[in-house]
Amino acid sequence: MAVGPITWGKKKLGGDMLFMEESIYVFQSKSDKLKKKLWRCQRRDKKCRAVVYTDSTSASYLGNNGIDHNHPTDLLLVKKHRLVNDLKRKVEDLTVNVPAAVDQGIANLALDNEHMVNFPLPKIV
Repeated sequence: MAVGPITWGKKKLGGDMLFMEESIYVFQSKSDKLKKKLWRCQRRDKKCRAVVYTDSTSASYLGNNGIDHNHPTDLLLVKKHRLVNDLKRKVEDLTVNVPAAVDQGIANLALDNEHMVNFPLPKIV
């Protein structure tokens, strides 16, 4: 499994999310004794058992459970989640022009026409 930059986000109900490479993981558990957090693949509906571990204090990548994802990556879904989380951080600043921030966020995705038509627009921010 390739390890790229890790970014963080929140689920709709406030749970923590981790974005790494082209995958999304959700917080599962924390071990104070081992000082690590376990993150499972978001695609529980596909019974995916891929897991990554991060250091609970520094948030750095520690490893994985050696199980590959059992589903193809939905790159548009990953981009949507990253966009929504980026917008959530921006709208916390009350001086941000929200429509302009949405337009800029979508433009930054650099989607071609085919992907733009199929891009799953967020229901809420």
